[in-house]
Order: sequence, then structure tokens, then C-alpha cells
Amino acid sequence: HTASTSPSGSVRVVWTASVAVEFAQTPDANFATPALVPQRDYEKSKVGNWFLAAALAKQCPEILSIVQNPGNLKTQIVRHFSSIVPLLAAPLLYHAKYGAYTELWAGLSENLTLQDNGCYVVPWGRLHPAPRADTAGPVQDLLENDFGVAADFREFCETATVKYR
Repeated sequence: HTASTSPSGSVRVVWTASVAVEFAQTPDANFATPALVPQRDYEKSKVGNWFLAAALAKQCPEILSIVQNPGNLKTQIVRHFSSIVPLLAAPLLYHAKYGAYTELWAGLSENLTLQDNGCYVVPWGRLHPAPRADTAGPVQDLLENDFGVAADFREFCETATVKYR
């Protein structure tokens, strides 16, 4: 309702991805099928969030819908890994407040406009300068022509969630 009573572009939906988008397998026709490998399914969920951000951008062009990667943060995310992983990862991690900077920029920056609909925001608050073509391509296919892997994923999600509406 808020979007219908507010100026175009003043309402935002910020989705969350992660660095996993950068390492995910190329999305293909089986993208919506669970890999049954926790890391692959996690990657798919983060790429899927970008696809859903683009789907909302396509469906509601008056809403700014973007996805953001909060960054590599010192959080409890590594608690389920072997004890060596936190030690090895520590030099690559930043204080969690930096993730908040990314999220705040994505949610509040006046630099973002409807022209950025469906975009990917990277740490610490900037548009991704060169997203992978094999991941960004399906986003563009959905935004421009409403077809492809991202559009198929949107349809899968619509079908899978219809009974919960």
C-alpha cells in the first residue's frame, strides 16, 4: 500500500545476498532444483535473492528493488564450521558494523534511483562495478524481456508459495 501512496522510487525493498554470488555455479535450467549440498544450496539462495529483487523490480517498477552483499563480516556465521575455519577466515573479516553501512546505503542513499532497479550493491555501499555476466545476464533477461533462468526461478517461487498466501 505504501508504494501506491508515495512518490515513485521513494519506496525500496532491499534483499540480501552474500559473496557467495561471486562463487556460485552458473545458473542453469535446473537452478530451482535443490542441489542437496549445503554450500551449493546456500549459493543458489543468494543468487535467487538477486533474481527475486529483479522480479519485484519488473513487477512493480515504481518500487526500487535491489540486492546487497553486506560483506565478509565477523559474525557467528562460521560457528558450524570446523574450529580452524574461524582462524583462517579472521584476516578476511570486517566488523559487523560495516555490513550495516552497506545495508543503510542500499536503503537510504539518494544516489540510487529507479534506473538502478534490480542492481547489486557491494560493500560498503556502491553498485557492483562488474557483476559476473553469467549471473547478471539472467537478471537482465528478466528485466528486459521477462524470460530466462531468473524468470523461471520467479515462477518456481510463485508456485511453491501460492498455498501460503
